[in-house]
Amino acid sequence: MGMSKQMTFVLGCALVLSAVIPGASGYLSARLEAVEAAERNLRAVEARLTARMVREDTRPVSFPAPCVGGPASVADRRHSPR
Repeated sequence: MGMSKQMTFVLGCALVLSAVIPGASGYLSARLEAVEAAERNLRAVEARLTARMVREDTRPVSFPAPCVGGPASVADRRHSPR
């Protein structure tokens, strides 16, 4: 059975492509699925953060009492002559 060089080349290319195309499509679909999973996780984290921010905004805020007897500021201090 004699095959021409051109037919051998075509069959070799078909064999390589039959292995490369499914492998590449599997790789790309797995990468796309990983990106979609990361996007879903990001949306879940954003939703939790938004819920936490809303929850914290509705809490009553208590302000601490002002400091009355604290140390004087730098501008209020008297400098001793040198």
